Amino acid sequence: MKRKNLLSPDKCLSFFMIAILLATVGCTTRTPLIRAVESRDLAGVSKLLDEGANIDEPSTGKWSASPLYWATYFCMADEAQLLLKRGASVSVPGPDGGTLLLAASACPDEMHPVVKVLIEKGDKVNAQDNYYGYTPLIKASYNNSPEILKRLLKSGADMNIRSKEGKTALDYAKYYNNTGIIAILNPGDAALRVSDGSGGESIPELQKAAAAGNGAAQYKLGVAYQSGNGVEKNAEEAARWFRMAAESKTVHSSQPAVGNSAPEKRREAVTLAKVTETPDASAITTNKTEEGADKEPVSKITPKPARQNVPPSGYTLEYEPILSSLTKGEPEPAFAHADLIFKRSQAPDGAKQNRYLALLERGKLALAARKYDQCIADLQEAEKRFLTIEGTVSLAEGLGSLATDDTTQEYEPEMHEKLMISPYLVLAYLNKGDFDGARVERNRTIHKIHQYIEEKPERTYLENPFARLLSAIVYEMDGKHDDAKIEYRKMKLDNEIKRLDEKKQSATDLVILIDAGIGPQKYEVKWGPMTVPAGTQTITLGFTYAGYNPSSSDVQNCSVSLNGKPAGEASILYDLENTILAQYESNKEAVTGKIVARMTGKAASQVLAQYAAERLAGNIPFAGLFMKTAITVASNQWISAEKADLRSWLTLPKQIQYLRLNNLEPGDHSVIINHKGRSQEQKVKMEKGKIKVVHFLAAI
Repeated sequence: MKRKNLLSPDKCLSFFMIAILLATVGCTTRTPLIRAVESRDLAGVSKLLDEGANIDEPSTGKWSASPLYWATYFCMADEAQLLLKRGASVSVPGPDGGTLLLAASACPDEMHPVVKVLIEKGDKVNAQDNYYGYTPLIKASYNNSPEILKRLLKSGADMNIRSKEGKTALDYAKYYNNTGIIAILNPGDAALRVSDGSGGESIPELQKAAAAGNGAAQYKLGVAYQSGNGVEKNAEEAARWFRMAAESKTVHSSQPAVGNSAPEKRREAVTLAKVTETPDASAITTNKTEEGADKEPVSKITPKPARQNVPPSGYTLEYEPILSSLTKGEPEPAFAHADLIFKRSQAPDGAKQNRYLALLERGKLALAARKYDQCIADLQEAEKRFLTIEGTVSLAEGLGSLATDDTTQEYEPEMHEKLMISPYLVLAYLNKGDFDGARVERNRTIHKIHQYIEEKPERTYLENPFARLLSAIVYEMDGKHDDAKIEYRKMKLDNEIKRLDEKKQSATDLVILIDAGIGPQKYEVKWGPMTVPAGTQTITLGFTYAGYNPSSSDVQNCSVSLNGKPAGEASILYDLENTILAQYESNKEAVTGKIVARMTGKAASQVLAQYAAERLAGNIPFAGLFMKTAITVASNQWISAEKADLRSWLTLPKQIQYLRLNNLEPGDHSVIINHKGRSQEQKVKMEKGKIKVVHFLAAI
């Protein structure tokens, strides 16, 4: 007897399409109540609860958490208070095993009322998380939330409990220079509070000082708007105050001024610097020709798009305080903030897909802060991972890209970013005094240039004179002048080749490299709505993708002084912004094509799955009409759902400048660079017959 087929072809197709839909909706299923909480829809939350929704029903899948945990973790004070008033349980653990109080204590002070209620309902004030051993007090300390911290102390929080790193809440406050927290935890250290009152001004006081041009107040007001602490959260206002703070000449005094002081003071220091063991000015030569500068490497110039006046958002907004610190010449606070972002990416519920990008950022800032071992460790770990994932994407990530935007996938750096890792490692090794390490990275730099550029002539826009120059210098240090001349020849630095040809003895030369300005950032560009074919149907698509916005940095060539005397002006070695914009223009068509294809697939998958399910249920007497309606509904969802991937290596400079001073006398020297009224100084010790490389950051 012929075996009866239990599933007709239509039913097989139906179940298959339903399976596709389920595979593409993500790893976590949210209840309607959680979705209302996420949307900050208080009326919707109340309505669902009035209709009998289970107030404690968790999401299912990878991130299982109750509605109250969702609201608390994402610092939604109003939503959390509403759920608490309606009887939400405070004993439901989070997906990471943490308590609600641990989650709330990592929020700004606007969550203080929620913290108070959680404590009153019995949440443990001295609970420690499973991963780092953080207590609520430690979280409030490093997140700089003084009102939450005081509430925890009043409720019996133990300030002597240590994390798994062996640090107390006070240790974290000191590490992140949260002076207001220090004053609360250790009044004996109250003197650490700076004169601008960083421990507790009111918003009106900050606004008044900021309007008067106080850079510190402008910075803090930006932080307030960014976090919603004391004011309504407003990304545009945050960005506006951060930019004003960056342009202010008032140093942000709640952070230690590193390598920077008031311009007038520094200019006076240049004038009064004691000149010791300095050869006659005529004996100091630079890398300039009689007619001016050497020929600079010329890459194909791409007309730069007009700068768009758009506020930072998403990933770029997260790094705005770091960039603001850099523009004020404060690498230490910038490094500390980057360290915090990296640690958050490591948390069980952190943005693990950004872990290695966060290492790039921290490693670059470690170089600026002269933490060379940290720089080397971070950049090498990040690069090792990038080499592992280069050009690949797992099946799971591929499915995820159908359901969500690219930010859910692990970040794979762009080619210009990969080419910048090794030269920065060369700098770190040279400044650390590890020539063997610099030699290894030099070899890897040459290999990358060959792999990414020389084997593919269509990528000439990626030409990296910064990487080539450092390679040539290390060749010189290694006594391999012929190899050095090959790199100089490719850079069209004929004067450097002539210098090597005429050289009769080892050089005592100083090479000065300057990271100038902040590179371009990504922003959201709208595409569509546009009708595109999807199989036998057409679908109206609209979405956003990432474009590059030219830098706002008004970079000028830096002037250099040696031992108080003018030594020359740095020239542009590498216009990195031009490379980034050229790469973007080269890849834009492919990127948008990829998104169109994915979006079409997403819409078609949902429509077909919905069509199959309805047909299976027998509820689709007018199939053609249903398909037309379903496609319209789906297209509207795609217009609003897709988010642009704004991730990039944000701490890269707009350009790199350099100056070479030849034939210096051995001994101690003072090198000062001046850029737009601000100065930085480094002390260098020149050894006879050796080349010294120094690196500056002028991000203003």
